[in-house]
Amino acid sequence: MLMALLILIVLTLLAVFSSSSGIMQERMSGNYTDYARAYEAAEAGIAWGEGYLADTNLTQQPFTCTPAQCATGTNVIRDIGSLPGNISSLNETWWTDNGLRYGDIPGVATPTPATLTAITVDATLPGVSTVPRIIIERVFCRDDVAAGPRCSGPGIHFYRITSFATGGNPNNTVILESTFSRRFQ
Repeated sequence: MLMALLILIVLTLLAVFSSSSGIMQERMSGNYTDYARAYEAAEAGIAWGEGYLADTNLTQQPFTCTPAQCATGTNVIRDIGSLPGNISSLNETWWTDNGLRYGDIPGVATPTPATLTAITVDATLPGVSTVPRIIIERVFCRDDVAAGPRCSGPGIHFYRITSFATGGNPNNTVILESTFSRRFQ
């Protein structure tokens, strides 16, 4: 009788430990899935920024923002150094206030195919708590005369695109950066 009771206790302990291990694995799997959603949303933001810069209707270099425009987040392209330090360490509120919302087309209330061709997207991303935010900075350009942070004419322009996204849980955040170049005539 005592032996049966000991075996029953051991089996009960095994069941408890195996179920808690299964619950922990399920949580880890869920967190990984949510992180993957955030990563995919951040990649969509990068692709949107590259699409904006590559758009065939963008026939001249985009102007960078004035300090007043940069402060209010009303311009798409920012000069390198116009943002506070390391933007990857800033919180979601800063990104919401300063980043361009994924799917919005700057200066266009109702987009048409003739407005911008490459960046029109479905702005709903399933499984994420907030829509990605994008910052585009002009890093460097090389025109036919000189190279430096500012170009006055045609040439190759280099941009840093930074995308901030969350998963279904707003605590799962991903920030990605990409460098993009484009020649303006």
